[in-house]
Amino acid sequence: MKRTQIYLGENQDGELSRRAKARGCTKSELIRTAIDHLLDEPDDESARLTRFKEALEVAGGAAPYLSTGVDYVADIRRGDQRRDEETARHRSA
Repeated sequence: MKRTQIYLGENQDGELSRRAKARGCTKSELIRTAIDHLLDEPDDESARLTRFKEALEVAGGAAPYLSTGVDYVADIRRGDQRRDEETARHRSA
């Protein structure tokens, strides 16, 4: 274990003392438990990305007119290729 010092406000220290006493543990144990809970949760960006991916999976299967991600990218690339070919034809004409 590594020792770390932190500054707490009077209200924070008082509340930690009260909760530690109520749980029958030290303030240090209570702080470590709180940190463990924080670190076990996914960060906001990770959670947002997970929700987004889940929504895409649901939408991709629920609406037959929506293509899969792979098909969507392939369609975009084909469109880009056609546009590039047409632009090249206009430039050479």
